Amino acid sequence: ALPVSDTQIRKRPLALRNEGTATAFVSCSVPVNFAGPNFLLDVIVVNRNATSATVRCTLVDGVVAEIGNTDPGYYPLSVDVGPGGSGVLEWWPPDFGLETFTDIANFRCALPPGVEIALISADE
Repeated sequence: ALPVSDTQIRKRPLALRNEGTATAFVSCSVPVNFAGPNFLLDVIVVNRNATSATVRCTLVDGVVAEIGNTDPGYYPLSVDVGPGGSGVLEWWPPDFGLETFTDIANFRCALPPGVEIALISADE
């Protein structure tokens, strides 16, 4: 998280939640290697508010050109989450015209107040 956002973020074993009053930006990495056309990357969010919220996340796939063969790819998604509900942002290579992602994935998410990242996963 950015230093300004970090004071708003509550980190715990089952989630990372924005407990502030403004949107907080956080970055998370997928803790497993993955590759192949059947892999789905998911970010599951929960809205703890009494009103709807829109969560925006970007998959940053790969590494900078100085340590990799190509520049990373940036794949943004968003989801509207109702009050007290959950939503899934799901990245699947064919949805972006790709055969596969690389085996290095990071997410950058804009979390509205009262919204948490409950799970990040890579599934085949």
